Amino acid sequence: MKAKNALSLLLAAGMVTPAIASDRTPQTFHRAPVAGAQVVGHVYFNIATGEKIVNYTNAKSQVAPRGTDPEVWVTDNNVPCADIDPVLYAGGFVGVVDDPADVGDPDFGDIAFNAEYLDWGDVPPDTVIDGVSGSWWTEHADPDEEGVEGFAATWSFYEGENGFNSCLTRTGIVAFTLFNLFGDPDPGAPGIRGWRFTVDLTDFGDADLSFEIGDTDGDPQSAAIHNPFFFVTDTSGDGFPDGDLDGDGLADFGHSLSYIQPGTVDFNGDGTPDGDPTNVARTFIDLVAPRGSVDPTTGAFTMDDSFPGGSAGSEDAFDILYEPFPDFTLTFGTFWYGGFTCDANGNGIFEGDYRPWSAFGISLLGPDGDTGPGGCPVDLNGDGLVNFFDIQIFLAAFNAGDASIADWNNDGLINFFDIQLYLADFNAGCP
Repeated sequence: MKAKNALSLLLAAGMVTPAIASDRTPQTFHRAPVAGAQVVGHVYFNIATGEKIVNYTNAKSQVAPRGTDPEVWVTDNNVPCADIDPVLYAGGFVGVVDDPADVGDPDFGDIAFNAEYLDWGDVPPDTVIDGVSGSWWTEHADPDEEGVEGFAATWSFYEGENGFNSCLTRTGIVAFTLFNLFGDPDPGAPGIRGWRFTVDLTDFGDADLSFEIGDTDGDPQSAAIHNPFFFVTDTSGDGFPDGDLDGDGLADFGHSLSYIQPGTVDFNGDGTPDGDPTNVARTFIDLVAPRGSVDPTTGAFTMDDSFPGGSAGSEDAFDILYEPFPDFTLTFGTFWYGGFTCDANGNGIFEGDYRPWSAFGISLLGPDGDTGPGGCPVDLNGDGLVNFFDIQIFLAAFNAGDASIADWNNDGLINFFDIQLYLADFNAGCP
């Protein structure tokens, strides 16, 4: 683990809904997934201090920051063919999305560069999100791991989004940009390297970007941002509430990713765009299967839609958005992923005939509401009091190596820093 100084920047909150108009006919995306992807590490962004904490790992772990429950929505089967043969299918999958060399592509024109890629899913209404975990992948060379100047990515979140014909209901909630992102520490080596990230939205500098999806009663719960009564309002007049376009009782939301190449944006405010505009490189989106299980005999995929940690409503398609001119967004098209095909040797025989649904990798993290009365994390015995008995429980868990309690800073290690932070939180008490 190491700490680095870095900058992370909020671009928008309560963002404007894009103006969408284009042909929505689904079509096949012409870029195939790329195998051999590796995760270099997991980066925890502290927006308030401008610091990155990096845990190096070869696993695609998705760890919630302290004070959160497991994910309320996630697509995390990053090695979907491993159920067929974990030896053959050891690498992850990414989709090529932002490719400067594709400018002038006869199929895509200039849409292959500086586009926005949008996916969608479902969560229960009145779901509060206070953390986000995702990933970025790039061919930007970064052997010193100091970050690539000017290289950034923006993650945006919407509700009223169910793909295809959501143009009348798609409503922005929040968006944030992380810049000076790490690049490839081993350029030229086989495969593609990327990074996981986790951001605590309740500690976003001077802002609180926690948000509620699918509000039913005008009450944002513990969230700072929400669209009142969105789940039950029918502004489109189609007989379905804006927040539940498919009528399944769950709130429809969307998330999008757009990369920012160096030399494009002036992040530090000195009047000059950051980074070398000639330093462009292909960037990628993590392509995963929703959480679920597969029958190796039949290839049938069963999605896990339990909550927390479910993947309800994920479809095997995504949208490409672009701006032909500033502040006007068009949908270039809706594309099918086509599913993963577990063909180990390229002979056209798909072992297990396993073709699960696909999605862009993202995790939405919910606030902790069930650790002690009133959601007080340090009240470990749940008696409504913060006292020595709670310290006893923590120290017992520490000595036993129980990471579910003792890894208080959630860095994957159990050490003195966990004790230090727990005692600081203990002394601060609870509301």
